[in-house]
Amino acid sequence: MKLSIIILSFNTKKLTKKCLASIFKYPPRFQFEVLVVDNASKDDSPEMIRNNFPQVKLIINKKNLGYAKANNQAAKIAKGQYILLLNSDVEIKKGTIKSLINHLDTHSDVGATTAKLLNPDGSIQRYYHRRFPSFLSFNSSILEHYFKINTSLAKNYLMLDEKFDKEIEIEQAATTALAIRKDLLKNIGRLFDNHFPLFFNDTDLCLRINKAGFKIMLLPQAKIIHFRGRSTDLLDPYVLREELFLSMLYYFRKHKQILDYLLTKITLLIFLIFVLSVSSIGILKSYLGTAIKDRRVSLQKQTQIINSVIFEKPKVSIFKR
Repeated sequence: MKLSIIILSFNTKKLTKKCLASIFKYPPRFQFEVLVVDNASKDDSPEMIRNNFPQVKLIINKKNLGYAKANNQAAKIAKGQYILLLNSDVEIKKGTIKSLINHLDTHSDVGATTAKLLNPDGSIQRYYHRRFPSFLSFNSSILEHYFKINTSLAKNYLMLDEKFDKEIEIEQAATTALAIRKDLLKNIGRLFDNHFPLFFNDTDLCLRINKAGFKIMLLPQAKIIHFRGRSTDLLDPYVLREELFLSMLYYFRKHKQILDYLLTKITLLIFLIFVLSVSSIGILKSYLGTAIKDRRVSLQKQTQIINSVIFEKPKVSIFKR
């Protein structure tokens, strides 16, 4: 079999249906399979898939295992020569799957290919394809995202000046839509490291591909409409913040970027303690973009997140490593 398409589903029934419909509307001419892993959805997503797409191989988890573990489940049983990772909140444009796989067929030095991401209005979607992070570049992106402070470091890291109108090699491709050689996994280990349940799993994967000597290419003719983060919107925002911080620290530690790791940990702790202090006296009305509705609960979770950063073990998160 040529291709295994893997999709993770979590309470995105309508979007998952649109995603699957776009795949079967523009199917590749070679043999392929579609595997959907449902992470304990409560919106009848599995029933929708069974009723509308009986050809899909459906894996149903009794609890939310997170992004990494669930995708690894499907990768273990995937039969394809290539694996195409897709978010459930994407819509495939005509010819995209063919372009991603044909490029891998004809370029032995390329380990993975990715698509040009578009917003629903057709404009270029930013912030997903990036360069590899450092302490300075990642924190500049935080300033850009939360405080609208633009720097050249953030622009370079987030590739904000790139038009994505030609084939280019990129460092960190979003696994929103990423095609990868399955046999490459033997060289770099499993698909995803389970220590990255939600964040930095794509960064880690791309760095391992890079270290193995393979390129990752973005193909402008391959286009995906991305409806952007609807699954993560359903999770506790404090869980999301904790997972981001822990994954960032683990990434730097794992890849022996010791200075980046130490600077990140120290800066994070100073910043989070400051935020907790001003939150406790009622100055802040939101916590890193999330409205504070119950101050007591917020202060409790903020304290737990500080402890999780100190000991690098989750206190708020529901995800197991």
